[in-house]
Amino acid sequence: MLIISRNITGQFLKIFLLCLFASFVIYITIDLFENLDIFIKYHPEFILIFKYFLNKTPLIINQVTPIGILLSTLICVGLMVRNREITALKACGVYIHRFFIPIFICVSFIGLGAFFIQESLIPLTKRNLKNIMNVEIKKKKSTSFFRRDDIWIKDKNRIYNIEFFDSKNNNLSGITILNFDTEFILQSRLDSSFAEWTENGWKCKDVIIRTFSSGILQKVESFNEMYLPFKETPNSLKAASNEPEDMNIMKLKRFIEVNSKKGYGVNEYKVVLYAKTAFPFVNLILSIFGISLALFSERKGEVVWGIGVSIFISFIYWLFMSYSQSFGKAGIFPPFIAAWLPNFVFSAFAIYLFLKIKI
Repeated sequence: MLIISRNITGQFLKIFLLCLFASFVIYITIDLFENLDIFIKYHPEFILIFKYFLNKTPLIINQVTPIGILLSTLICVGLMVRNREITALKACGVYIHRFFIPIFICVSFIGLGAFFIQESLIPLTKRNLKNIMNVEIKKKKSTSFFRRDDIWIKDKNRIYNIEFFDSKNNNLSGITILNFDTEFILQSRLDSSFAEWTENGWKCKDVIIRTFSSGILQKVESFNEMYLPFKETPNSLKAASNEPEDMNIMKLKRFIEVNSKKGYGVNEYKVVLYAKTAFPFVNLILSIFGISLALFSERKGEVVWGIGVSIFISFIYWLFMSYSQSFGKAGIFPPFIAAWLPNFVFSAFAIYLFLKIKI
């Protein structure tokens, strides 16, 4: 049985690497055409384009691994079925469900590797991606330090500090603007508890402006409403700030804890947090689908049929996952249910098919 397990493992890994490479090339090609207008407009050097895609590689691998698992499982088991290897093992008295244990072990290790990439490499490389695209290719000035819960921006003689940016509703909370003279002596300070984006810019509420002279407070003024002298738009903040998907689980948990204590809405971030824990299990679920489809397609006499169905299942899974997480971020589903519901539904269906098909 050990020799059989080695053969199955070797064959599965070879097919998986081929499927992963093919998916990677397709992804790179599509992404290249999507960014072609930017590359033509800004004429970046080849080395910058290479750096851009090099830093995007961990993200691409993480995203295409599930479809690679599904296709490689389907092809690997399909070849075994076509070559009558499973029939031969059954004739030798081998309990056939044990035949697939090496595949499940491989998929588990691949899932752990994908989880490592998600938690360690992707947060770093996505920051590099934004810097390469915005600063090195588009030649924008890097004058800001962006996070979601503590934004600092320097613009000439002004420094902006924003405690929290709600990208969903385009709101700012805890705004402070410091104005300095040419010798970096404080001239005024603006404080506002809340600002919302309108057609005319950022509209603040409960504004207090303190005016200084030689560092000494001279005047304090209060306003119910006023517009901020702030040129950043919600889109520019979203492009430069750390999205919840860019953080690893530990940073995201701290982010949620800190901002929930401040009373800010963190439902969207909870959904992303639970989704990060749910995503690695997609590989195992799709591998069960792949085995079941391979055995069923052998009955149909068409391996191509199984591949077509597998791609369709992948599409339905991603669609279901997107809608479920959207409902969670909108507050319709609890965050945990929104993130894990696709796994629960598809794993139940996959196990049902796996146990139902007689082999």
